[in-house]
Amino acid sequence: DRPGGTRYTKYSLTHDIGPLIKYELTPRSFLTCELFWRPKKYYTDSDTGTSQRSGQGLLAKASVDFISAYALWNPTGYFSFEWDATSGRDYDMTAFGLGLANTMQLTKKLALREYLDTTFSGYNNTTPTRNDRYYSARVALTNTVDARWSWLVDASYTLNDSSVPTSFEYKRVTGSLGATYGF
Repeated sequence: DRPGGTRYTKYSLTHDIGPLIKYELTPRSFLTCELFWRPKKYYTDSDTGTSQRSGQGLLAKASVDFISAYALWNPTGYFSFEWDATSGRDYDMTAFGLGLANTMQLTKKLALREYLDTTFSGYNNTTPTRNDRYYSARVALTNTVDARWSWLVDASYTLNDSSVPTSFEYKRVTGSLGATYGF
């Protein structure tokens, strides 16, 4: 317990397991295809019922990256498909997503990346049928420390527009700090 009575509790655990294939289309453009299996565990799930979120999912994503001659213009576009099969039927879902990003190489070690994403999700086993439209804008600053280490700071704004607005519509601002070690 922390002062004031707040306490950290586990919420969920999700893994992405699968291949990523990158193919050089031209010396400055790349096609990347990803296919991930996603086992999911939600620690707050009840033992039975239609609102259980634990289960498994699948994410398929294809993207094209372009490395331009300009440090401030290196665009990426992607298309994705996501499917969730949950223990409870209320969160069974299929989704299609589109996104654009750009990497601005500010210095040799410092990069700023901007993202715009949208995802259309359908929860067809609910009454009434739930459809969500998810929109996100994000910026991320990455600093490469050396050949293996980098740090990241990012901020995002998310809007989820839902056909069941009283329960699932929201606006959210988030930020994070992170470090990456490459093998």
